[in-house]
Amino acid sequence: MSATLDTPRPEPALAHPEPPARRRRPRLGHVDAMRPVKQFGVVSTHSLQSFAPQASLGVGASLMLTHVTRFAFMFISAAMLVYAYPAVGPGGWRTFWRRRLLAVVLPYVTWTIIYFALGLAQHGIGNATSDTGHFFWLLLSGYDQLYFLVVLLQFYLIYPAFLWLLRRTERHHWWLLGASVAIEAVLFTLEHEWLVPSWMLNQAATRELWNYQLFVLAGGVMAWHYQEVHGWLCRHWRGLLVAMAVAVGFSEGWYLLATHHVPGFRTGDPSDPFQPVEIPLYLGLITAIYLLGVLLAREGNPRWLRRLVQAGADYSYGIYLSQVLFLTALITFGWPSLQHDLPWPVVTFGGIVIVYGAATGLTMVLARLPGARATAGIPRRPWRAHPAPRPTPPETRPHPGTPAPARPL
Repeated sequence: MSATLDTPRPEPALAHPEPPARRRRPRLGHVDAMRPVKQFGVVSTHSLQSFAPQASLGVGASLMLTHVTRFAFMFISAAMLVYAYPAVGPGGWRTFWRRRLLAVVLPYVTWTIIYFALGLAQHGIGNATSDTGHFFWLLLSGYDQLYFLVVLLQFYLIYPAFLWLLRRTERHHWWLLGASVAIEAVLFTLEHEWLVPSWMLNQAATRELWNYQLFVLAGGVMAWHYQEVHGWLCRHWRGLLVAMAVAVGFSEGWYLLATHHVPGFRTGDPSDPFQPVEIPLYLGLITAIYLLGVLLAREGNPRWLRRLVQAGADYSYGIYLSQVLFLTALITFGWPSLQHDLPWPVVTFGGIVIVYGAATGLTMVLARLPGARATAGIPRRPWRAHPAPRPTPPETRPHPGTPAPARPL
């Protein structure tokens, strides 16, 4: 681990701005490797909420950790988008939005219909007017986990302004991040103390882009200064992991003291991700996931591991889209009742493995059927894998300043 992170392989620098005729930039394999880790955390959050006893301190402490996935999602999305599109040529925004909206809206609508039909099958068809209104409300607000795509669409719509901000403040990004941390802390505090209007609280808060602004900005700044930031993170991994451990101890300690009603310590429901005490925890865990991605994506890893990580990255979108199908199935067949006979960590971890594995299998099948973009979120794959291409000689490889396509998840 030390050799890998202390002496990182040189990475392509980010050019600003790029000419309108952009070429393909090499993929960031280690950022791709963050996707399956993040997705495992998403499934873990939902499994804890579905299968574990909510009154348990252990469950609450675990949820405090797994909530990082939603902020990691926005960090990765912003980083990959800025890396792929640091500049858009004249007339290019129409193409940019068409591609981005197609990648998000098509699977979003498809899976909203699927989950809406599943709800009708479970609870029966009611009043036609009421059911129709409910369906369109789901389209606007996002069904269950699909609300992240609503947030992502908001980011795509403001992306030109976001890119302008990064370019205009290029020499002052540290100050920009400092202001962003302060704004995030104020927002989380106001929401935590219920000092904002009701439309900014609870479920509504999860669908508002400004609550993720620090992590969007951090991802964008990282991509803007990619070579420098990547090198710094790899050189200082020991200190960063220590800082992450301190942040975990601080947040978890605060939570435990608050649950024991120690004066001066207060926290909300552990299922609330917008708690100011968790901001350092989220930043530390995202950094740790990034460093784990560097390890998972290194060229010296066994071939089977590299293939596994790549498959996890490729199918992470479909896992995200379909996971609730299998969570619902396990609940319907009584999986949570196993906690009466088995320890809840065993039941929960078993549920995580089943849901993650089943969603992966389903995505692999959907990716090879017509309509793969709508169901698996990726272009259709052949049933038989083609032989791996031979390595490209160094002199014919793409220029380091060429962009790669950004995936939404």
